[in-house]
This record gives sequence, C-alpha cells and structure tokens, in this order.
Amino acid sequence: MTALGKAIARGYKATRDGDYQAYRKVTGKFGMTSNELIASGDDVGRAADVIAKPDYDNIIDTFKFLGDPAKNLLGPGRINNNTEWNSLINEVVNAGGEVIFRQGSIAYSPGLRKGAPGQLIIDPDASISALRHEHRHFIDDKLAGFKGYEGIRDVNFRITSEFSANKLEIQDMIHKRRRDLADQLKQNIRDEVNFIKDNYDIHTTQEVETLIQQLLNL
Repeated sequence: MTALGKAIARGYKATRDGDYQAYRKVTGKFGMTSNELIASGDDVGRAADVIAKPDYDNIIDTFKFLGDPAKNLLGPGRINNNTEWNSLINEVVNAGGEVIFRQGSIAYSPGLRKGAPGQLIIDPDASISALRHEHRHFIDDKLAGFKGYEGIRDVNFRITSEFSANKLEIQDMIHKRRRDLADQLKQNIRDEVNFIKDNYDIHTTQEVETLIQQLLNL
C-alpha cells in the first residue's frame, strides 16, 4: 500500500474511532492542512495523542504571529536576496525538514514526535529577515535533536530560540540604522514573553531572563 493509501486508511480508522475531530484540531492548531500533516509523516493516532495531553491547548495558544516588521524595508527575500533565500530553504530541506509556502503565514512548526524535523512555513513574499528568523528556529530544534512536542512544552527552550532568532533581526536593523524597526522587534519579543508568563503560570529560568534582557539592551 502506498503512503497515501495508508494515510487514507488511518483517516478512515480515526473517523470510525471518533478521533477525526482531534485530527482536524491538530492540523488547524499547527497551521497545516490534512495532506501536509500526512506528508510530514505524522499519522492520525500520533496527532490525537499529542492534543490529548492536558496542557496542549494552553501551550499551543502561547504561539503568537508577530508579522514581518522588515518587509517594507527589505522587500521579498526570494527576489532581493535570492541566493541566501535559496540557501536557507535548501538547508532545511536537506536536513529532512519541510518548507511550505503559504501566503500570510510565517512560522516554524516542530515535528509531532521526538526526532522528527519540523515544518518551516513561509509567505513567498516574506523578507529575508523573516526567513532567517524561522530558519534559526529550525536550526535550534535540529541542534536539540528535534524535540517535537516537548519543544512546544519547554518554554525556556522556546524563549532561548526566540532570543537567537530575534537577535539576528535586531542586529541587522541596527546595522541598517533602522532603530525604529529594531525597537519594534524588541517589543515583539517582550510582548510574547510577557504573554506566556502572565497567562500560563510558566516560569522562566534566570539564565533565560538574562538573555532576554541582553536582547532588549541592544
């Protein structure tokens, strides 16, 4: 049976067992279509197992889309920074990750199981700055052995990765003498960290707090 045939069979079984809504829920939460989840190698049962965890909704809701502040300045990366754009995309693909081009979306979705590379979802007209940011998340996940769901739950890991990704963007904006955009990027990460801590009773380590303060002091 082909991979697609197996996926269809799993989908039928999930519907029969009452897991269909769970399957649809996880695809929606991660910004994936059903086919994209299938293509990533994560089956219905595994998806249902992930979202069945008690804190799934609280954790996944801490992800916030913060846009592409440098887009008006830099323009589309695939046009204005074509060589670097293609290099970053190819690095993700060659490491086993999946790149999905979707209008209006910029995100990195970790794999649903430990050891599985995630998906880099990028607007085809995004700036090279936005792609660098999401590529950094992929690299951090790779260096951690592809943490999967645990990477979602590990808020200190997530914030440390946000430090790395945002630092790339902030330093570039400072270098380009666009302090206004650098300040906007700082505000973005400040808002995201505060949102997580204020709403979900999740505590960060002193080391992480120090990293964020270093970023805000740039």
